[in-house]
Order: sequence, then structure tokens, then C-alpha cells
Amino acid sequence: MTASLGIVAFAADHPLSPRGERALAVAEAAARIAEVELISPRRAAALRGRARRLARVASPLMLDCWEPEARSILRGRSSLPDAGLLVGFPFSPVYWAARWLRQNGVRYVADLGDPWALTLPADERPSMGRLRAARCEWFVWRFASAGVVTTARQGDALGRLFPALPIVVRPNGFRPVPVPDAPTPRPPGRTLRLAHYGNLYGSRLPVAPLLSRLAACGRWDSVVFTQYGEDWTDALRGLSPVVDVRLRPPLPWEQVVATASEHDAAVVVGNRNPAQLPSKAVQYLTLPIPRVAVVGGHGSDALRHYVHDKRGWLTVSWDVPADLAGRAVASHTARVWTRRELAPPAGESWTAVADTLLDVVREYALGVPAQRSGAGAPTPAPAIDAASSSQPR
Repeated sequence: MTASLGIVAFAADHPLSPRGERALAVAEAAARIAEVELISPRRAAALRGRARRLARVASPLMLDCWEPEARSILRGRSSLPDAGLLVGFPFSPVYWAARWLRQNGVRYVADLGDPWALTLPADERPSMGRLRAARCEWFVWRFASAGVVTTARQGDALGRLFPALPIVVRPNGFRPVPVPDAPTPRPPGRTLRLAHYGNLYGSRLPVAPLLSRLAACGRWDSVVFTQYGEDWTDALRGLSPVVDVRLRPPLPWEQVVATASEHDAAVVVGNRNPAQLPSKAVQYLTLPIPRVAVVGGHGSDALRHYVHDKRGWLTVSWDVPADLAGRAVASHTARVWTRRELAPPAGESWTAVADTLLDVVREYALGVPAQRSGAGAPTPAPAIDAASSSQPR
């Protein structure tokens, strides 16, 4: 008899978001071994907008704006799967699904992305649900058969709170994108052209100090920084005129790849919380130009850890002195990189991610031995790296 798997993933409502892609990838893979039901939002966007306005008022109590819908969908479901996979963000559907499955004796794996409240730094609070977030997250992990997080640092922190919980570390994957023919390399010029794809907001490290130092190091007459997306916190305002900031709307990723050679390098800005990995770093693996990771000072910074064994990357601290920054970036962008060197490793694809998650579900929720090694520890253990050809964590 074919087993049934319930995948609760409200992010699947946004299939091009990292967590939406994650849920859809594992749902497709799981269809090979189980009858899969993908439980996602059913409410119209307009109604969810009203819930979001309510959530702003009730933010100390509501976990997020999806909670009324999540509670309604999951509290009274009559059909039960043989196992569950709970994919967050958002968090409230994960919590209500955990309650529903726990009450009915169904084992589940929690794949929460960035842990919600329990492992936040002491000076941070959850963005919503402050009066309930820690208690609800505790429930999810306490009764999970296994947990999945995206960075080793997150896994270590979670393992200290739940030492009996098997924890697997697996970041997001990348979507394959056609790569255009390599353009003729241009000789190093007196203008440094950098691009950032995605939004800048409060969780990110400051990038303006690094741009100012690059402009002041004397290696270039000007630095062009093209921001494809929103600058929510005015992180780029007030820079020296030598830094030419160009704000552009976001582009479809296929177009990003097709036009990437207009820039000398692509920049990923790390998070202030060193345990978090910006998910865009994974999709950046498909770019046909070198990449620069702006990181913090922690030796175990998640972004630093992720890119350290991948070709085409330069890691630069946001507060590095101007001469060191200039020398490193100049050397990195002047090198002629081959298409093979910049090609993404197969072990970071969504297919590889989905296979790992499926192995975790098979072993810890369905009770079937995994077909691939390294998907999880057979006994409770600290955070472990998911197996892949490049050891992503």
C-alpha cells in the first residue's frame, strides 16, 4: 500500500520564493514514493491583505498574518496522512499543523528555515507573535521526529535546546538557468561595476561602508553599484558621489543571468545574525560572473561558511580596511573566470535538496530506511551536514 505524505507549506502560494520552491521541489520528488497532498493557502489575496492589517494590530499575539487561515484549514481536518513535512516560512501553518498531527499520533519532520524565536540572539525579538512565538516554536520542535534547518550554526543552537532531536542541515537549492555565451573579456578599467539582486533591509549587514572604501582605495575612478530591488532602509543613501548608485526594479532571474556580464561582480550582503544564510547566495551560483560575499566578523558566519569551498567567490568583511578591500576585489574581478569554474555544483540544485528532504521524511517520519547516505543520523546527534557532492554546510 502506498504511503501518504501531507506537506504543509503556505509558501507554495508563492512558487518562485525560496521556501515555495523548496516545498514544490520536495512534493515533486515525494510523488515517486507516496501519495502527496500539498496543503497551502486557499484564501484570496485580498482577504489575506485584511488579515495582514489585523495582524499589525494584534502582532504581540498573532504569529503572522496567515494564522487565521492556517488555524481554520488545519484545526478540523478529517483526513490524516501517514506522515507530515512542515515547511516554513510562514510559521503559523507549521505550528497548527504540528498540533493537528501530534493530536492524531502522526509523525512529522519540521523544516522551518530560519528558526523562529528560540535561538534568536539576545538583542533580537521575533517580528510578530512576541507573547507566543517561543512557546509555539518549542511545541513544534518538541514533538517533531526530526528537524531541518539551513545552517550549521542554527542546527547547533537548536541541538543544545533539543539534544534528542535528529537535525539535518540543508540550505535551499538553485534553479537551472540557461547561460549565454561568454562575452569577450574586457580589460580592467577605471570603473568598478557591481550589482546586487534583491532587497536591502534591516536584517542585512551595512554595505555602504564597503562601497565607500572601495571608492576611496585609489584603484578606480568610480564605483557603480546597481541595486536591482528595494532599498527599504536607505542603506545606500548618503554615499560619496564617487559611488554611483543606480536603483533598478528587480528582474526575472533568466534576465539577470543574460545581462550579468554588464557587471564585474555580483554582491551578496550577509545578515547581521551570523546564523542566517541569505538564500540568494544559492541562486547566485548560476551567475556567469564572479561573486562577492559581504560578511560579518564571526568566524562561523553562515554566508562565509557556505561559499568558502565554492569557486568564483570572494569573501570580504563589511568593515575591512580600504586597501585590503581594494586589492582583493581588484584581483578577483581582473581574473578571467571560465564558464566551468563559475558553473553551479550539481549538489546544490533543487533536485539534490529535495532528495535529501525526502530521505529525512522516509527515515524519521515514514520509518523507511533512506536510500541515500548522509540524510540524517540514525541516532540523536548534533547538527549534521546533508550529503551532497560539495558538502554545502
